Amino acid sequence: KSPENEDEILKLAQSMKIDVKKLKEDAHSEAVAKILEEEIETTERLQISATPTLIIGVKRHVGSMSYPEYKDMLLQMGAEER
Repeated sequence: KSPENEDEILKLAQSMKIDVKKLKEDAHSEAVAKILEEEIETTERLQISATPTLIIGVKRHVGSMSYPEYKDMLLQMGAEER
């Protein structure tokens, strides 16, 4: 079950030995709010509605892929094999 509110998140974090005080400070900081705002703007501009989404050039792939699938896609796009 996923945590549904801040209290549940903090309890889960504490059980994982995460610095809860620092987590609360960061979660409510202006710096983190700015980063999240920038990330939201980027996802809207690129029309990303799911994760993972991989965009290389003009090619877009939504959903997970295996390593061989990623490799084949990159080779087809002109990448050189090492």
